[in-house]
Amino acid sequence: MLTADAEASAAAAPFPAAPPLPTYRTAPPPPLDLHYEVRRGEATGAARLSWRFDADGRYVLEMSGAGAGTAGGALTPHWTSRGTLDADGVAPERFAVSRRGRERHAANFRRDVGIVSFAGPSRTWPLAAGAQDRLSWMVQLAAVLSANPELASEGAQISMMVAGAHGDAGVWTFIVAGPLEPVQGPGGEPVPAWPLTRESGQTHDPQVQVWLAPSLHHLPVRLKLALPRSGESTEMRLRALQAP
Repeated sequence: MLTADAEASAAAAPFPAAPPLPTYRTAPPPPLDLHYEVRRGEATGAARLSWRFDADGRYVLEMSGAGAGTAGGALTPHWTSRGTLDADGVAPERFAVSRRGRERHAANFRRDVGIVSFAGPSRTWPLAAGAQDRLSWMVQLAAVLSANPELASEGAQISMMVAGAHGDAGVWTFIVAGPLEPVQGPGGEPVPAWPLTRESGQTHDPQVQVWLAPSLHHLPVRLKLALPRSGESTEMRLRALQAP
């Protein structure tokens, strides 16, 4: 993912109060561990994405990594998203960023009062239906495409509110950028994947390219995040996928 400085300065485009954002049918993937190779510039590392949920519909999604950037910091942060699965799919309750074993920043999705609040920044955002955090959007996007095959076509769009842990929130609209294309997957074998893009109108808000493989529950087989102003980018490639 992006560096701590980039995350702290991220300020997503405000989402509109009206019309409301769309909601979708969803089919979340089964519990899985996904292992990625991570590259930022000349630095390389690894990341593990762990997805779990129980019979009561409560989930835990965790990203942890190994490898260091040029400044000695972790190449991938430790992110944790916790919440439930509801009628709109993945429903985060708390998204936290930890470093060196300590929670540093967090976003709270307070459905009882309809806002997103933060541990630190005093600002709040209205909580839109289907809202996601900077980690859970990956699983939600997979769940939407799995349940809505008509959206897996060139030019189709999927929109959702996405909130970070530093007081930022905005609308992320993903556009299917082309037909299925082969992308190197687990074991080095090519797998067909839908290419989706998310453009950004803000200098500190990431542009996203993601390739979702239907044979892997539409989970990301490749992901690239880039900041328009600095040119900083992080790329993740799936190297292994395992059931827990």
